[in-house]
Amino acid sequence: RGQRLFVDPGCHSYDNNERRRYDRATDSHNTVCVDGVDSSEVWHIFRVGRRARPLSTVAEFTPQTMHAAGGHDGYQFLPGKPRHRRTVDIDADATLRIADVIEGGRRHTVSGGYLLEPCWQVESIQNGWRLRSGSADLTIRIRGSIPLVLTTESRPVHPHFGVVTESQRLCWHCAGELPLRVDTEVSASITSPGDRTAR
Repeated sequence: RGQRLFVDPGCHSYDNNERRRYDRATDSHNTVCVDGVDSSEVWHIFRVGRRARPLSTVAEFTPQTMHAAGGHDGYQFLPGKPRHRRTVDIDADATLRIADVIEGGRRHTVSGGYLLEPCWQVESIQNGWRLRSGSADLTIRIRGSIPLVLTTESRPVHPHFGVVTESQRLCWHCAGELPLRVDTEVSASITSPGDRTAR
């Protein structure tokens, strides 16, 4: 309905401080972070060292659907040479599906999440969240190939230079052997008896 759902943290300022580091960090964006490390090595206020390189990108559209896929090698320097690949699909019924695959081997801690536009109200349900904003009512479900811990965290968003607005980030965390797959589905809400609000 023309309303923003996921956003990036924006840019608060160019000062060399923790807020600038937050704005540039992998963990602040709507993607996957391995072992708490940035996928590209960012430092100071503009500098970048080791850079992630894109892998096999594609985007296809019809009047009612979208399919996009890509990956990067930004974590290949870690043990087991992890690589992150993502596919994004929008179906004719407007369901959004995101599949994250972390290839490679060895044991790692992996996290991911989605930073919300501040207008959304969040309610925890089984395997995900229910979101409301005005007349919009969405359900987000997340499942992993190994057990995930789901949390909701308060995070700042900088919609304009120098402006701070509090919002929420829908987070998942896990630790285990790679490879790992995490599937996210965003759809219009359908209340079911199995949905229980976390208090």
